[in-house]
Amino acid sequence: MMLNNAKVAMREFIRNFLCGKIDEKFAFFGSSFLWFWWQTVDFTVPVIDNFGDLGFALSLAIELLERKKDLKIRFFSENYELFLDMLDGQISKNLEYLELKDWSTSTHSPIRCNFFGEKIREEDLIGQKYPTKILNFDYLQFHKDRGMGNPGVGSLHGTSYNIAETEVIHIVPSLLPEGGGVVIPKEHHPLSRSEFLKYIGETSDLIDRHWCSIFVYSDTLLSMKEVFKKYPEWVFFVCGVDGKIEMKNVVTLPFLPLGIYGAFLKHCDANIVRGENSLVSALLAGKPFLWDIYKENNGAHLGKMEDFGEYVDGVIPGFRDVLKEFIEDGGVWESVERLFGEDRERFERLGKVVREGNLVRLVMRMIEN
Repeated sequence: MMLNNAKVAMREFIRNFLCGKIDEKFAFFGSSFLWFWWQTVDFTVPVIDNFGDLGFALSLAIELLERKKDLKIRFFSENYELFLDMLDGQISKNLEYLELKDWSTSTHSPIRCNFFGEKIREEDLIGQKYPTKILNFDYLQFHKDRGMGNPGVGSLHGTSYNIAETEVIHIVPSLLPEGGGVVIPKEHHPLSRSEFLKYIGETSDLIDRHWCSIFVYSDTLLSMKEVFKKYPEWVFFVCGVDGKIEMKNVVTLPFLPLGIYGAFLKHCDANIVRGENSLVSALLAGKPFLWDIYKENNGAHLGKMEDFGEYVDGVIPGFRDVLKEFIEDGGVWESVERLFGEDRERFERLGKVVREGNLVRLVMRMIEN
């Protein structure tokens, strides 16, 4: 009861302060309180795909806190254990985890970053005594605007609407010029190969071998087993599986925190990834890669594959055909063979192009404004 009364009093104080009704002798305390309040951002993050959805939002939170030391983020989500694992147990004092179901009854921060279709309920917003802003994040997209009836990234990104006193702004992560960019992390974990092997409990005799990371869906992994046999000189580090794969050149990895995973991909000679957050990490690594896109029953993934392939073809001509062979035609063997023979400089150039679109800077400007 006392806590609820305090929340009501706090909101009333804010409203009166904004309207100039607070006595001058409280101005200093009022301004100090508002400064603290205005530095707080709420993240509302449903866990749909355990790794990717939480990983993207958490990557963004880490980078915002890195750049703005006085910012505080309240991270409302649905999987505390995964949250801890992704951070390797190292939580910033300015990052607070809370349960997503409790957001609607909490005292809302002035800015909310809402992710991947978490419902924005009108009843949670109407009646608030102070204005707020919601940055509504979509999934990573590569679809260009193609005229009437076929809108793309540019038709949604940056558009807004209002619910009561709240402005909702659509943010579309994308590497297209009309999109919002992607999260570009600072290198928090510059691990060497030997340090990484020590981290996962493997011996150093693997240092000088060819490395390939494998984070794919189960049907693709079955096809990959023939590839493991074909290339005994390579070491395949497999992520996201239970148990061990009993092959001499396969290492089954434990769960890797966000920063460790990103550093690991840079040490690999090739990466095969699934999910959008891992895709961005593979792009930033600047190494040859394939993307095991999630295959939807209605075939919607094929359009996304074409859009992404078209984007990469602008820097690496012919990549779209390799990706199509890997995803659509079941040519895992052939596409991986082509992947291992790729000119690495082309992927390094692509990595530099990707770094030009930094979503973190965009979000930081919106928070500060």
